[in-house]
Amino acid sequence: MWRPGSEKGWADAEASGTLEGMVEVEDFRALARSSRVLWRSVRFTMRDEPGSAWRRVWVRRPGAYRVEDLDGRLVSCGQDGPPVTAVGNWVVIEESDGRRVVPSASYRDPVPRTVFGWSQDGACMEPRTAQEALAAVAAPGVVLRADGLVARLADRWTDSVPMVENYRFVAMLDPVELADGDPYAAEEAEAADEAGEAGEAGEAGEAGEAGVADELAGPPPPALDVGELSAVQHHGRPALEAVVRTLPEYEPRCSCCPLLNGAVAYALESGAYGGPLPGFSEPGAAPDARTFRVRLDRGTGICVFAEPLDASRARMGDTLLVRIEAVDEDLPDTLFAR
Repeated sequence: MWRPGSEKGWADAEASGTLEGMVEVEDFRALARSSRVLWRSVRFTMRDEPGSAWRRVWVRRPGAYRVEDLDGRLVSCGQDGPPVTAVGNWVVIEESDGRRVVPSASYRDPVPRTVFGWSQDGACMEPRTAQEALAAVAAPGVVLRADGLVARLADRWTDSVPMVENYRFVAMLDPVELADGDPYAAEEAEAADEAGEAGEAGEAGEAGEAGVADELAGPPPPALDVGELSAVQHHGRPALEAVVRTLPEYEPRCSCCPLLNGAVAYALESGAYGGPLPGFSEPGAAPDARTFRVRLDRGTGICVFAEPLDASRARMGDTLLVRIEAVDEDLPDTLFAR
């Protein structure tokens, strides 16, 4: 039976020796939060499973992408409409060359997302000027460390990359789900145990969705128990590799297509479905891994490798391999047109 990592060359990494200084677990978590501040465009090849076809991908923030096979044949391409965010009485439009701010009264199109400005101590700020609105969207509640990595995010799910195929692609490029977990997971689990029925547990979950302000009231819990941590060379680029175990607080961007396809994500998805998912009712059919090996590219924060270490059998969506070829190239609009 095939096991993740058993195909020769699948991981293709070598230990790079001593880490530069002491690298702590929080360094791994900070890197997982930092993709959105580390790069604007990236070119890479990827495949989802050993033996699957390689694809070459170009991504330009916030919403442009192109996918080809390795012979240069187009698979898909496009440009999402510019992300639009309401902040108080302002609307911030994110475009390829920067952000533009207009009064909300003059913006007639739908505004799918609303945020507030936050100071570093978590206090809400109503933007009074276009400049304050721009600052709120540029870094909503982001607190940087001295090394430039992100110590804390107010809004974990602010998508600044396109979705191609599914949300696992987004999570790969912005792997914040490997850093911070659901702040209400323990509360909801306790409520579910006490209630003894899904209905009351659901009410407890709804009560916990108090928004960004509650998340900023204290640091979110870790999503993973990070064990072994080492520096490696991943296809010629420095990376951090960790052996991790998913905690109950692990909250994938989308539980149907998580970065870490295992027991915790499946429990979330089947709970939302109301029972075993179609095709997973037989014993041993459901994803059951809890321990994984993951790698984060040190220059971009992108998740470049993931595999389960204790899955009972191989499953689709278990593994991921990315080879970064270039970062922050000047990618023209014509690249993303058919």
